[in-house]
Amino acid sequence: STAMRASPPLLALCLQVAWLGAARASDVLRLRAREFTNLDSHVAVNWTETKADPYRLGKTTGIVLSEAEVALLKERLESVGSAGVVFPFTYAQCNRAMSTARAGLTAHSVRRGALFALMRRGVSLDDLQLVSRHKTKDGLVRYLPGAEVPLVMRAAELSQTLRQ
Repeated sequence: STAMRASPPLLALCLQVAWLGAARASDVLRLRAREFTNLDSHVAVNWTETKADPYRLGKTTGIVLSEAEVALLKERLESVGSAGVVFPFTYAQCNRAMSTARAGLTAHSVRRGALFALMRRGVSLDDLQLVSRHKTKDGLVRYLPGAEVPLVMRAAELSQTLRQ
C-alpha cells in the first residue's frame, strides 16, 4: 500500500523494536497497539502472540527508544486504535530494509544479531538468557552465531566475575 511505502521511519521503528527487544521481526509485525504500554523513554512491549518463542509469550520486554521514536510510536498507536496492527509491513519488506541497511542481514537475523551485539558488549550469559528467554545457557550459546561465541562468552563471564 502507499501508506507502507511512504513510511520509512515507521519501518525503521519496527526494526528498532525487533533489535532492542531481541525479537523476531515476524513477532514484531504481529504487535497490536494495546501491547505497548508505558510510553516514556522505556516502552513496555507485552508479547501476547509469538510465532516460535513460547518463553516470550505472556512476558513484557522493556525497550529504550529516542524521543522521536516514542513520538512516532504514540502517533501510530493513536491512529490504529487499540486492536490495530502497529507495523503494517510484510516480512519481505523487513528483509529488503535489512539487506539495504547491510548486506547479508535478514529480518530473521535481527534477534540473533541483537543478542550477539549484547554479548560482544560484555553482557553476561545470565542476562542474555533473560533477554532471549532461552531455557538453557547451552541452548543460548548454540543459537548465537559464529565460532567466536565461546571465546567472547568466556571473556564476558570472566569480566563479570572480576567485577564482583
